[in-house]
Amino acid sequence: RYASSISNVALLLHSYTSCASEYGPVHEGFSQLMKAEEAHRNGLLHAWSKALPLVGLLVSKVVDSDAFAKLSLEDAKSAYAALKPRAEELCHDDATAISAISAVSGAVNQSLREGFFGQTERQLATLFK
Repeated sequence: RYASSISNVALLLHSYTSCASEYGPVHEGFSQLMKAEEAHRNGLLHAWSKALPLVGLLVSKVVDSDAFAKLSLEDAKSAYAALKPRAEELCHDDATAISAISAVSGAVNQSLREGFFGQTERQLATLFK
């Protein structure tokens, strides 16, 4: 309803500015738009007032259950599984140590970014933008 009210007023304004209509319909359309905007705003406020306590509950459950630690452990296990075939190569104590550290670090960071931890962090961050 809100979007159609905006479209209607835009058409009325175009018609008015091209001298194809009187001011009365523009004024009436604008009044309807203001009513639709108020209803739209009230609907959003109502939805937010209902959602806000649920967001708080969700965050407290995430914190209380230590979810981020559990999710990051699962993601680290996933990185370990991906690196396990290269274990012999990565575990040598020689010139490859730096590249091994880099490979392990990169795999763990990628797993955290793209895994359950990163996904959950992005979803929660969306709530607070």
